[in-house]
Amino acid sequence: MSAAREILNALKLGYRVEPRMSVLAALLLPCAMANTVLAALGQRWLVNSANAAIAWEAVLGAALAALALGVSGSLTRVVTNLRNHLAHESGRALAREAFVLVARRRDHELLSDSAYADDVEILRKHALTLGNLAWTGILLAGQAVSIVVSLSLLVSVHPALGLTALLVLLPIGSAMWTQNRIRSADENLTTRLRQEREIHAACTESERVGEPRTYGALPRLDAYASRVWEEVSVRRARVRLWAALVTVAGWVVFGVGLVLGLSVLADQLRAGAATLGDVILVITLITGVRLQISHSLFEVEAVAEGISAAHAMGRVRAASVPTGHTGPGLPAQLRDGITVDNLSFDYANGVHALRDVSLTIPAGSVVAVVGLNGAGKSTLVDLLTGTLRPTGGRILLDGTDLSTVDLDHGPRRLSGAFQDFLRPPVLAGESVGIGDLEHLHDEPAVWRAIDRADAGSVFDALPEGLRTPLSLRDGASLSHGQWQKLAIARSAMNDAPLVIALDEPTSALDPQAEHDLFTRYVQRARDVAARQGTITLLVSHRLSSARLADRVLSIENGRVAEYGTHEQLMNHNGRYRQLFEDQQAAYS
Repeated sequence: MSAAREILNALKLGYRVEPRMSVLAALLLPCAMANTVLAALGQRWLVNSANAAIAWEAVLGAALAALALGVSGSLTRVVTNLRNHLAHESGRALAREAFVLVARRRDHELLSDSAYADDVEILRKHALTLGNLAWTGILLAGQAVSIVVSLSLLVSVHPALGLTALLVLLPIGSAMWTQNRIRSADENLTTRLRQEREIHAACTESERVGEPRTYGALPRLDAYASRVWEEVSVRRARVRLWAALVTVAGWVVFGVGLVLGLSVLADQLRAGAATLGDVILVITLITGVRLQISHSLFEVEAVAEGISAAHAMGRVRAASVPTGHTGPGLPAQLRDGITVDNLSFDYANGVHALRDVSLTIPAGSVVAVVGLNGAGKSTLVDLLTGTLRPTGGRILLDGTDLSTVDLDHGPRRLSGAFQDFLRPPVLAGESVGIGDLEHLHDEPAVWRAIDRADAGSVFDALPEGLRTPLSLRDGASLSHGQWQKLAIARSAMNDAPLVIALDEPTSALDPQAEHDLFTRYVQRARDVAARQGTITLLVSHRLSSARLADRVLSIENGRVAEYGTHEQLMNHNGRYRQLFEDQQAAYS
């Protein structure tokens, strides 16, 4: 049912995009389908009338046949162009809708789920096919009606030709069955295809090729990806070979039935039970039916891909959050702060990231979040900034449950720079400006954010400053550290955030540069906190930066190990003090 709804949705979307062309295509399609039957009837009328010396009927038959044959080519071409245009436009709209549905997911860990990722991959490849599916279905329905009418006329000539009427279902049915098998096989191979693409991307993309090249692993990775591709190709070839054999068998049986039917017609003609016009009718109809069946089989493959995309779209839509939201918005400023109440989070793969975390962060605080790799620091930050949804417990901002807030509408109140930062191939200024879309092209606002992040040196080196294209063929190529500074500047675009998170965005900077940047950021955070009650979260493995914070939150194995000021934790003589002193000794 979800696939049927998506097909209907694609048809409605096409009408909304191009209402006049949709109506015109719907009117012309039946006319195009009727040409074969009208041409056959006109030719029989012409031949029989000529034999009977009925001139006016012969003229009418000739006119009908000429009209049907003459209009057929041009009308088919017009309908095809209309259909392709409508399919392209509705397909583009569906692709945009799919992107919005995926982007709207706040629990982004679902993107790591293999089944969901496969659905996204299917939509990436076949969104345009889904846009074409509804019109393909209408075309197939029209061809089916034309084939039924043609076969009915064949049976009217002689009942034995009814065998052809039954056998014509074999090539169509076998094609539908085999295409369904092919579609199912392709869906099952999507994960392996994504794996092959990712491995080959690691061997060819400039940002990723350095590490495997250093290890001399490029040939091995390429060979592995090639083996994956060969495995997929072999499995595809086997399914397609079997499908081809079944389809050929259907055509062979149909051909045998056709020969038998024509033999019966020849006997009828010799016995005088059939006219020459009947022969012309049968030959024309059989030729038309064969062409229509061939076209239908060609379209069946597109239908199979479209149905696969429709199922994927239905699953992605079902997993998306509702577009309408009537819950409370975030407060304009924080007065009390954040209350974390018995918070837990499990990833889709079953990994327990956080367990029973409870704490209070006063408004205006700067909190350093520390811990070993895998302790749960980034997960906690993602939860506090609304990127993830808790699987247990609550996060309250001045009493407002963050999970009930529609973060896609209204003022943006949450900001951050993260480990896996964005590297958008846009203009350099836009790369910063997207941190606050309302000021995307506000150059003074962009320059203020750049200054806050101490990223001016990056732009000084760009040939066109803010207007320099990044990562494009004729654009500038930035280092990891430069991209990192842009990410930090992007997080500084928001002038009135409630929560700012810096989740190890300075890993490419040296310790002194990180300390200087955090010092600048903390100073800005305190200025904003005086107005907004903003809470700032600093995540770093360099614990010397923790002394800049008002409080230190130590996470261990997904739970709160220690929470207090730097001095309190140093006096506590716990895990935090041990790690701090170890690092201090290493840098001394």
